[in-house]
This record gives sequence, C-alpha cells and structure tokens, in this order.
Amino acid sequence: MEVKAFVPILGQEERGEKGAYLLEQQGFLLIEMEQRPDAQTWQKQTDEADFVLVFWEKNGDLVLQFSSKKKTVRAVDLMDYVVEDMGLIKGDASQATGGIPIALLKAYMAGREQDAYVEYVMERILEYFQDEACIDAERYAKEHEQEILQMQRYRKKKVGWAFVKTDEIAPIGTKLAIKSLENESGITITVDPDTYIMIGKRGEIYHIQKEKFHNTYEATDEPLDIFAQMLDFIPVVETVEDGKYISIDELAKLCYPKKQAMIYCKELELRARVFSKNSNQGYFLGRPGDYLAVRCDDLSDIYVIQKDIFGETYEICEE
Repeated sequence: MEVKAFVPILGQEERGEKGAYLLEQQGFLLIEMEQRPDAQTWQKQTDEADFVLVFWEKNGDLVLQFSSKKKTVRAVDLMDYVVEDMGLIKGDASQATGGIPIALLKAYMAGREQDAYVEYVMERILEYFQDEACIDAERYAKEHEQEILQMQRYRKKKVGWAFVKTDEIAPIGTKLAIKSLENESGITITVDPDTYIMIGKRGEIYHIQKEKFHNTYEATDEPLDIFAQMLDFIPVVETVEDGKYISIDELAKLCYPKKQAMIYCKELELRARVFSKNSNQGYFLGRPGDYLAVRCDDLSDIYVIQKDIFGETYEICEE
C-alpha cells in the first residue's frame, strides 16, 4: 500500500508547537513540541486526530508520547517501531511513551542534519504503515483461498500443552484480561463454560472455544507442573473489574495435540497485523520470520505464531 507523505499544518505556535504535520490518509497528527504538553494541550491535540504523536527534547533524550483511538494500531506497537532498539518504551493499546538518547540518535542519523529529528520520526511512521501487511481474516480467507490451500501443512508435535476452563477461574460472566506474545497489550474475555485458556511453554497464552479445543487436543486429568514442564513464565490473568491477578497454573491440566489437527503456514516477509474473525479487540502482530497460520478445518481462523515457538512446537505434515 502506498502511503502519502506528511503535510505541514500552519498556525500551531500558540500551543508551544515547533511544527505540526498531518498524514491525512491515516488520520495521523505529528507534532514537534518545545516541551511536554500540559494535560489541557494534550487533550486538545488528541481530539484532533485518530493518532497523535508528540515529541520534545529533555535532559539529553528525545521523548515521545503517542495516543491511538483505534484498535487498528496499538500505541505500544507503533512506539516500539519508532524507538526501535535505541531506547525504552512503555504503554498499552491506547497510550504509550518512549525515549531515545539524543547522542545515540545523532549517531544513527549520521550524514543528515543533526537536529532534524522530525524527519527521522516521520520516516519511521511512514515505514510502519508502508512495510506491512494488514490482514482481515474473513476477507483474506475468501480472497486467497487457493493461495492458502497451496501452503505447506504442519501439525503440532506430540508435546504437552496445558488448558484451563475459564469457569474454574472465576464466576461466569467475569471479564478477564489476558496477554500473549503476539498481543502484548492483551485482550478481554468473558468467563463461560465454552471458553478455555491455552498455555504454552514459551509464553503463549490464548483463549479457545470448547468445541475447537476438543477437535484439536486430547484432554487429560494430569496437572500442570511448571517445573517439570520448564515453563518460561507463571501464567496469570487479571480480573478487569478490580485488577486482581490470578495465577492459573494450579488449575491447569495437560493436553496433547491430536494427530489429525493441521494448519497451513507460510513465513512472513513483512510485518503483519492480523485481525481475527469476530474480534473487536485488536490484532495479532507478526514480524518477518514469524509464521502466518491458518487452520485447515476453518480457513477464516488465521493467526500468528512466533518464529522460535513455531520451530519448537510444529512439524511438517508429509501426508
């Protein structure tokens, strides 16, 4: 997708803005500030566009603050892309902040005007929208069916996973927040007898419907032992209403993939945001080298598997 350039906006100086620029195609407002905006100024700025990123210099750092009103872009994802490995970020789906040491940024910008930080930020934002694939699962399944059917088929290796029935965690109707490697800002699910949570060794945690679970896995009564399974983390969920964290490893039982459960896969060449069907809570984020996965029994069930997890848990299906 071709992304048009930012265009300057005039008459912003009264709010302490050194320069303001609009990427109209995306509804993205970029503002260079003299200093951090106060709460009133920030509110006015975020009222003007779906996406607003402001930045300023402070104590030898270039400080960035970003707001996203749409679930099509998680604030923490875009900030991670802009800052790269040069600085630190924090945030969630709607708000994120980050900082880059100016000395490091100047070294990175060798050969350019050394205070042209706005050019660097613009380039990163344009690249974010340009060098990526945006996939709507249901539309992709219809428009790329033959391409999907030509992908290599894989199945999970015979290794133990774990599952938890959500109605054993909290009362039915309780809203739980869970995070995953492909969606670090998390999603919210509602406790229901038909909703399970899956737990993988490397940090994979996601929800699955009861019917799909039993079509894919053989359930056991064997309890999860986080030490025997060598988990890299202690899986927890958070109750949305009161922010209480609940460890779920003691409730988990082991399960094993059924041999006949298979997926189509291909390696991603670009960053990808994958919007799953019937989801209003954002997207899976994939990076080059990760895998786009499609369930063989439901071509509209599309998601992302991280590269290292894929290599450890999947094998080619030769049948």
